[in-house]
Amino acid sequence: MDKGLKPWRCPNGHILGYVRRNGNGIRQLYLLREAVDPEETEGAPPDVAGVIEGFMPSWKCSKCGMVRTWIPGQETLAEILKQMRGLHPGPSPQSGEGSK
Repeated sequence: MDKGLKPWRCPNGHILGYVRRNGNGIRQLYLLREAVDPEETEGAPPDVAGVIEGFMPSWKCSKCGMVRTWIPGQETLAEILKQMRGLHPGPSPQSGEGSK
């Protein structure tokens, strides 16, 4: 397993995904389609369902039914806001917009 990956587990210890930081230092969650029991050493490699950077309200463990919520870190929220400002720049102070 990649040393940069950290298991993201349900309350009963099943692996729901893996967390790693991308090149910008943003934590990403690689969600697994099916949870992995760490005691099971055989089987096909896990299938990644998707990569999450933002908020994930709930992910249900396919082994035991427990649910976890992924909450992004402050660095992720700052990056999302930065990207949003780039897509929708507000009025600049020099433009005089919004002032009377």
